[in-house]
Amino acid sequence: MVMTGHCASLTVSGVKNVVTVDSADSIDASGFDNRITYHSGAPTISNSGDSNVIQQG
Repeated sequence: MVMTGHCASLTVSGVKNVVTVDSADSIDASGFDNRITYHSGAPTISNSGDSNVIQQG
């Protein structure tokens, strides 16, 4: 899933989701093997799952 524009909050849960967002104030990941990429900013990141990847790219 690709989201354009700015998100105040992004929450991803489940298994093996791939999400790209332009920017977000906060990113919350739960579940397993999710991959989240944000393009800009410095979001507050919460990763309560296992093997999730949250990175700027």
